[in-house]
Amino acid sequence: MEQSFAWPGGYAILMTMPGLPAPLVGRNEHLSWGTTYTFMDAIDSWVEHRRDGKFRRRDTWVDFDQRVETIKRKKGEPIVETFWENHHGVLDGDATAEGYSLATRWTGSNGGAQSINKLLSMWTARTVPEGMRAFCEVESSFNWIFADSTGDIGYQMSGLMPRRSDDWSGFAPRAGWEERFDWKGFVNPEDLPQVHNPADGIIVTANQDLNHLGSANPINAPMGDYRARRITQLLKERDDHDVGSFRAIQMDTFSIQAAEFLEVLRPLLRTGPIADALRDWDCQYDLQSIGATAFELFYTELLVEMFGPACGVPVIDHLRDATGTFIDFYQNFDRVLVAESSPWLGERTRNEVWGAALASVADRVPEPWGKRNHLTLTNMFFGGKLPRFLGFDRGPIPIRGGRATPHQGQIYRAGERLTSFTPSLRLVADMSAPVLHTALCGGPSDRRFSRWYTSGVDGWLAGRLKVRKPPK
Repeated sequence: MEQSFAWPGGYAILMTMPGLPAPLVGRNEHLSWGTTYTFMDAIDSWVEHRRDGKFRRRDTWVDFDQRVETIKRKKGEPIVETFWENHHGVLDGDATAEGYSLATRWTGSNGGAQSINKLLSMWTARTVPEGMRAFCEVESSFNWIFADSTGDIGYQMSGLMPRRSDDWSGFAPRAGWEERFDWKGFVNPEDLPQVHNPADGIIVTANQDLNHLGSANPINAPMGDYRARRITQLLKERDDHDVGSFRAIQMDTFSIQAAEFLEVLRPLLRTGPIADALRDWDCQYDLQSIGATAFELFYTELLVEMFGPACGVPVIDHLRDATGTFIDFYQNFDRVLVAESSPWLGERTRNEVWGAALASVADRVPEPWGKRNHLTLTNMFFGGKLPRFLGFDRGPIPIRGGRATPHQGQIYRAGERLTSFTPSLRLVADMSAPVLHTALCGGPSDRRFSRWYTSGVDGWLAGRLKVRKPPK
């Protein structure tokens, strides 16, 4: 939701979420701020030994807290669910039968009012340090970036990071009956990654590993750094950036990932439509590119060829087609894919594995990326159940970009639903003028028969930025 406010001596142009009475991203008269998601490890699981509604702690048995929830249904009997909880979180299973189940806890479940109170201070914050102090105590994990009217810039990570025992990273579950694996409070927010006015004048957050900017290491499974590296390249190309150049960065579709893979792949190309599409491809994921489609066909087959023999092809197919595993953490797999020596290769060489993957798709005829990479904007209430001609849904809409491009455009299935990493909101704050430049996918109204229902879609697709001014 885009909203503008004005009061004597000040204003704010903001983007908020329905039901959240606080400014999330935007600007006021003196300070602007935006955000990206941080891959902080803020969720842990413990293996609980349970029986008779109790869980084991060393040699004793302690009662679970029992919570009964009734879900009333319009056309059916109510559903009654019982949840068993302890200090490790919610049990995945029935605590009355003897056995072992996971209990899982998210640090954000401890949050609430503190985050709202900190966000509210942004209405009148004037400087980057003020913004950093406010957002460092927000309980959910995000990367916050700031710029103020004096020319200062800054970055601050937020989120409750659990303190774990020194011999546990949190990456895999531990025994719940051993007290040494209990959380020991939360890391001091001042120890989280942050930077104020870096020497090179550049701050980039694109879901990459930013642990080096703090004394704590909250990220153990980041997304790849390809997007961040490309954005940094574009920022360093000139020292006179303006709204137009930042818009161009937001719409950039060059993939460093693809460029680095092609260094290995090009000598292996022979004949056929895939080889022809890749040989002179410029590594751009624009809507007309057949090279982008060819590369994706090869890349998805390479995952199967490399990891299928050890894990089983059905497992890799499932991870690729029905989860976000290869979408979120692709660079971790890329390190294996490009390595010249690796246990995953077995008795084969890297070129043999890559050659086999290439041969599997060699005769496929790649279509333009926009025809392959598209989604439909679906009305949340009806969930795509109504006929398209009624106009509640909009699409299919071709999406530029991919997993590793500044303009993300990755579309995938997870949790049995179609989802995407696509920038639903873009904004550029020019602190020399009292405006905010924005592009919002959709429109400012949720009413199907309003002229504003999907009024922003075409401009968002084209990368046009609207000029938002404070109200008079």
